[in-house]
Amino acid sequence: YDGRIVIPGLVLDVDEYLPPPKILICTKCNLPGHIKKACQARYVICRRCGQDKENGDSHTECAIRCQHCGGNHISTDYKCPTLVNFRKNLLDKLKNNTDKLPAHVRMFIPIDCRKPNDRDRILTSSRRGYSAPHPPMTNTSNSSYSPTMNFWTSRQEAANASLSKEYSAIRAFDNELNKIKKDFDEEKKSNQQLI
Repeated sequence: YDGRIVIPGLVLDVDEYLPPPKILICTKCNLPGHIKKACQARYVICRRCGQDKENGDSHTECAIRCQHCGGNHISTDYKCPTLVNFRKNLLDKLKNNTDKLPAHVRMFIPIDCRKPNDRDRILTSSRRGYSAPHPPMTNTSNSSYSPTMNFWTSRQEAANASLSKEYSAIRAFDNELNKIKKDFDEEKKSNQQLI
C-alpha cells in the first residue's frame, strides 16, 4: 500500500477509509472501555479541558487540552494516542481470541493496527457454524468455467422459474386477446359486406 491506485490511464492518490472505531467511551470520565453507569469517577470530567465539569465554569469556551495525553484535542478524539493504543490492544486481544467474536462478525483491521508483515486485513470468528457470506472464486483454468456463471447468476434459477410462470400467464392472455381481435375483425368485415 503506497497510497496510489492505478486505473488504466490514471494514477489516483488515495487514503484508506477508516470508519469511526466502535469502542465504548465513558461520558463521565472520558476513558475507553466502560460506560457512565459502571464508572467509578467521583465527578463528571469535561472532555474539552479535563477539569470538573460541575465546578461552575462555562465548559463551552474552555481551552481544549486532552486529559489523557495533554494534546491539543478533546479527550474523546479518536486520534488521541491513549484511544489509539486502547484500540490496538483490543484488536490484539480479539486476534488471539477469535472465538470471542460473534459468529456472523467479520472485522476490518486498519493499517495502523496491523503488525509489520501481517497481511491479514480481516478478522473473522473461529466459532463453528460460521460460513463466509460469499463462496470462493471460481478457478478460471477449470474447463467448466463460464464467465456468465458466478455467485449472483447461479441464484437466478429460482427467480427464473418464478418469472417463467408469470411469463406463461402473460403469453396466454396475449394469445386470447389476439384471438378476440381476429374474431372482431372477421365479424366487422362480414357486417360491412351485408350493408
